[in-house]
Amino acid sequence: MKKRKLILCTVLAMIMAVTMTIPAVASAGTAGIKESVKKTETKSDAGQMTQEKSAVKTGVKANVSVAANGPGVIYVVGTAGTSVSSNIPGYTTVYINSSGFKTVPVATAGTYTVNNVTSAIFMSSVNRTIASGGTYYVGNMDNAANIMTFKADKTGYVAVSAAPYGGYVSLYAGSKALSGKDYLSNGVTSSASKWMNAVCYGVKKGKTYSFRMSPSYLPVYWYAITYQSKAIKEKSGSKKSKAKTIKRKKNRYGAIAAGSGTKDWYKIKTSKKKLTIRATAGTNDRIKVKLYHKRGRTSVSRTLTLSRAYGYTYTAKGNAVKGTWYAKVERANSKSSGAYKLYWK
Repeated sequence: MKKRKLILCTVLAMIMAVTMTIPAVASAGTAGIKESVKKTETKSDAGQMTQEKSAVKTGVKANVSVAANGPGVIYVVGTAGTSVSSNIPGYTTVYINSSGFKTVPVATAGTYTVNNVTSAIFMSSVNRTIASGGTYYVGNMDNAANIMTFKADKTGYVAVSAAPYGGYVSLYAGSKALSGKDYLSNGVTSSASKWMNAVCYGVKKGKTYSFRMSPSYLPVYWYAITYQSKAIKEKSGSKKSKAKTIKRKKNRYGAIAAGSGTKDWYKIKTSKKKLTIRATAGTNDRIKVKLYHKRGRTSVSRTLTLSRAYGYTYTAKGNAVKGTWYAKVERANSKSSGAYKLYWK
């Protein structure tokens, strides 16, 4: 059977381990358990997109007319450090910056002409409905939030990303906020920060949600937004007595829907003196994995808090490791959701 892969925030995580030792939880006079936890840094490029090449930089200058169907921005490309004329209200003179472009706001529909430039393109700031896999170009004006509505086509999770500018994204169902304002980077390539390039939320098939995008610092700008959906077929128990068994060396996947306080229960049965459990997540905030085990007078209660940036590898050694372990997965707070993967050997 082929191994299934969970693409957290649209890519596989690359792992770098940093070891931390945690004291054993054991009663005196028993064969206790020695525990250790490795914090694993997620270095994914998480749905990073290529910046739109809207301008064909041929070096040919022309008077370019752009049709706007409502409020939005016009992205103008020209010779760096020059001024050009236009009929855009409030911008009859457009200053091309040192990078060779200028983003100009327009408040109403109309045909606008910018003279002696390489290209110009209009991007609407109107709220709209989007679909998984599509890329949508949005003009943002005056730090206002843009609302992108979608209907979940799968139960599982969605990963949203934006470029070339980042900002903050929130997930809503109607007027109800299902998350906080989650920071979304602008497609940075630094290995230590790639986890910021996407945000993941748990969703239910058939339910209507919306992303609310807010800029982080620019009053007028544009961005391209996309999201990918991934189905998760979860097999978990709703309580400890109904916990589902995870087989050795098999991945188990689950999702916590935004706004849901459900808890997923699993159990692990081992006859070995050493146990290793790996847990990773694609989330907007944090997901908790709580481990429980009792053998004789030895008991273990350990919490692994997974985030956008980090997963964990938990290891237990000793005679008391043998037996049944339980894992409870839940959101860390009311604004957290996403998907997770559990594995043990």
